[in-house]
Amino acid sequence: IRGVSLTGGNQTAIQIRKDTANDLHKRLSLELRGMSPTLVFADVNIDEAASVAAFAALENSGQLCLSGSQIYVHRSVYKLFLSKITKLVLNTCRLDKELGPVVSPEQYAKIRSYLVQAEEEHATLEVGQIPKEVPTDGFWVNPTVLSNESNEIIVGREDICGPVVTVCPFDREEEVVRLCNDNPKVMGAVILTDDLSRQRRVGQQLDAGLVWGGCWLGRELGAGFTDIRATGSGLEGGTHSREFFTRLRAVHLPSY
Repeated sequence: IRGVSLTGGNQTAIQIRKDTANDLHKRLSLELRGMSPTLVFADVNIDEAASVAAFAALENSGQLCLSGSQIYVHRSVYKLFLSKITKLVLNTCRLDKELGPVVSPEQYAKIRSYLVQAEEEHATLEVGQIPKEVPTDGFWVNPTVLSNESNEIIVGREDICGPVVTVCPFDREEEVVRLCNDNPKVMGAVILTDDLSRQRRVGQQLDAGLVWGGCWLGRELGAGFTDIRATGSGLEGGTHSREFFTRLRAVHLPSY
């Protein structure tokens, strides 16, 4: 086997690296679970920001490696944004309609454990509830909005991979950049602001492989995508994907 490509979790990737350590020629492309925080600044339209943020957090029941499960909101509009996204999730993110179940009993148990931990960290359940320990009718997890005045809440910085979003306030631009860059599981980021100078400035400072301005999930696949830090190794998209499966070989012939 000349190469291994994985889309999955950290522990599986670590085991693959251990198992292939002696095969120096073997190529590895590891795309691992991560998250893409959403940054909401005070100058943005709050209704539109709540809609984009909810979509980024809960699409496919939050089971995407680019899900925006952590939302940072400027403190001046924090309470207004929280009320908007809470109402939006209650009205438009219903089980068995807009949202499906999570993929497995293991994932269900993982999400439940994070919600139990969030309760221990004194996070507030604005929407949702801790699911039953033993599901009786499928792996359904209610869309959940957590709020916490402390932006250091552990649950919000994890790749929960479920319909759970944490909303925390921030005060300064440099503060929210630091919070995002300190998290090794960040893959992308969503910047919601009407200030194009800020959008560019913050986007350049974020240590993320993909940054969206005013939207989420749209991609030019030919531009490629790189996993950074704890979210894997390797390049994908466009010519980058082709290069992973290509070996360069040179043939020299004498001149006549």
